Amino acid sequence: MHTCNSVSHRFTLVSERVSNASQLLRTKVDIIIERQNQGLLSSMALRAKMQLRMQQTVEGISMVAITYYAASLIGKIAEALHSFGWHVDVGLVEGLSIPFVLVVIAISTKRIHKIIANTTE
Repeated sequence: MHTCNSVSHRFTLVSERVSNASQLLRTKVDIIIERQNQGLLSSMALRAKMQLRMQQTVEGISMVAITYYAASLIGKIAEALHSFGWHVDVGLVEGLSIPFVLVVIAISTKRIHKIIANTTE
């Protein structure tokens, strides 16, 4: 009887040790997975920052291109007015329109950003 109780007790102890060891292994695997996830999230955050910077750069270049195009259109309108007999200095009108067009485009861009920020919240 004592032998059976002793064997049973030893099996219980071995079972607890195996359970503890498997729990330690699970914890170790979980830690490794968490470190991998942290690395992936860090790289994703870095890529998102890079994408945002590239988007801002493209947006700035687009603002310059739109300003150039709009100033050219204003210059064409000034040329048309000049050909109708109005005394308009085409180059001066086109040059003076650039800052105003750029300000209008910048304000429009900020409004668009504000609308997007409000709709995503």
